[in-house]
Amino acid sequence: MGYEQHRDKAEYFYLGMNRSGVHFHRSIELLYCIGERKDVYIDGEHTVLHQGDLLMLPPFTVHHFPLIEGQRSLCVVMPVKYSELYASAVGTSRMADLVFLSSDLTRDIFEHLLKLEKVKNYYARDGIYRYVLGCMLENGTLVDGGEKKKDSFAVRVLTYLEEHYTERLTLETVATELGYNRCYFSTVFKKFFHIGFCEYLSSMRVEKSLPLLDENSVSDVAIAVGFGSVQSYYIAFKKEKGMSPAVYQKEGS
Repeated sequence: MGYEQHRDKAEYFYLGMNRSGVHFHRSIELLYCIGERKDVYIDGEHTVLHQGDLLMLPPFTVHHFPLIEGQRSLCVVMPVKYSELYASAVGTSRMADLVFLSSDLTRDIFEHLLKLEKVKNYYARDGIYRYVLGCMLENGTLVDGGEKKKDSFAVRVLTYLEEHYTERLTLETVATELGYNRCYFSTVFKKFFHIGFCEYLSSMRVEKSLPLLDENSVSDVAIAVGFGSVQSYYIAFKKEKGMSPAVYQKEGS
């Protein structure tokens, strides 16, 4: 959850029932709808892709894909260097519409993206990425950029939580730190994340705790990721993972 820095360091290719929590990254992400529909959320707004539609998510766009049975898609995250090429091409503008409706263009892009599963040669892969990016820039409509994505509410919140989740945080303290009224912050947060602030923060801390459980005690991990007590960590962990952190440790050993 939050700013997924690892997405900026590696490519991603997955064909299936793609899902993700609320996050953003510097890399461009593409989602092609294979089934009848795919539900996505972009900057808190619900969008439905239909078969053959292609979604392009520019750098720093907050998004998430709920897991819904039968909603198959191809998800590709480009290496971050192509974000720099994209930024150079659009300048201060932005894409007017992030969804390319089903057409010969989207099917052609899909067929090129599928090749990434087997093509290993660097220059061949580079050619595919440049071709796909060029097609979208040539066929998309650019408009005035307006407010930068990186300054949006969701990105500011996610960035702040990424940097401070280990500290004692409350809805009030975070709202104040970011310059928002408590009630306004709570309302807008639910709009973007579809859950309450405390629930999101608890879930985020559980995710952050997973790699720490390999070499540390449960009590040490609970405190390290910001839980006020081991008991609250146990409750949150079981809610998220369906098991206790101790059982998770045993299964991973």
